[in-house]
Amino acid sequence: MKGDTGAPGAAGAAGAPGAVGPKGDTGPAGPQGPAGPAGPAGAAGAAGAPGVTLRVVMATAASANCNADEIMVSALCVGAAVAANASENGATCNGDSKARLVCAKK
Repeated sequence: MKGDTGAPGAAGAAGAPGAVGPKGDTGPAGPQGPAGPAGPAGAAGAAGAPGVTLRVVMATAASANCNADEIMVSALCVGAAVAANASENGATCNGDSKARLVCAKK
């Protein structure tokens, strides 16, 4: 014959910790954080090489020349539809036109 169920007994002592489990998978990246503050200004850079200096010669006559320390870059005739006749370091225009030159330092 079977008797009635008795009262539960007292809890037993805690067992020893178990072994460490395997490493889990890497989780997804979190959201991007806010931008940080601006850094300090950088040092000034070295000066660049000097550029080319151009000079415009607007002659009051049909011919004009650049100075000896210059080279002619461009020539045109103003006042008439004629082409400039270029020379070593200048130009001459025909008719009533006036020479206009662009000169650069050598």
